[in-house]
Parts: sequence; structure tokens; C-alpha cells
Amino acid sequence: MSKYSQVIQDIEGVFATSSWTNENITVYPANYSGAYTNEFVKIEVVPSKPFDNYSKLNVQGQAIAQIYVQTGLGSRRIMEIADKLDNILQAKTLSNGTQTGTSALSFLGVDPDDNSLFRADYSISFKKY
Repeated sequence: MSKYSQVIQDIEGVFATSSWTNENITVYPANYSGAYTNEFVKIEVVPSKPFDNYSKLNVQGQAIAQIYVQTGLGSRRIMEIADKLDNILQAKTLSNGTQTGTSALSFLGVDPDDNSLFRADYSISFKKY
């Protein structure tokens, strides 16, 4: 299996664990185009560039969780979901060896395609040796 496949398997695999599924927050891939619930997360893994480490070609990048909640409820729920994401993703070594760093949260506001949803992006860096 290639390094890219291992990274996405690691990141997506975290959302199949009971630590996440017990939260009852639906997760979709970034390019999902079907119907949504009123609270969900879309996951995107973005390799940014390979890096050279001890003569081995490796990869690093960011995993982005697009957090969607109902509009008009304030930012608390987004922050609660971000904390849950930190619990399963931040500063971890995942099953295929992908290592995650620290997270960041960016509020993007009301979704232009559906004004009933409010969005924030949770991003976390990763490296795969």
C-alpha cells in the first residue's frame, strides 16, 4: 500500500472507532453530494508535499474536518465538536504510522449553499514517514 493510501486510511479509520461513532455525528467525504443531516462533518485529506527524511521520501499535509451545525445556535457546538476531534486526532500516531500535530479552528460563517448551516474548518497537520 502506498503512503497516500495509508494516510487516508489512517485518518478515515479514526472516524470508524467507537470513540467517534459514540458521538453520533455523521461523517461524509469532502466530495459527498447527497442529502445531509442538520449537524455533520466532512473530511478531506490534503497532502501538501513530499519531504526528504533520511533518504526516504515521505509525505506531509493537513486533514480538514469541515464542521457544519445549525445556524443561529452560536459557536459553542462547533467548539464542542472541535474538542471531540482533538480527542481522537491531535498529537496521535495512527495505525499505519501517520503522525498528527496540533489543530486549528477557523470559523467560515453561514454556508452559501444552505443558509440553515454554519461552518467552521478544523485542520490538523500530519506527517507520514
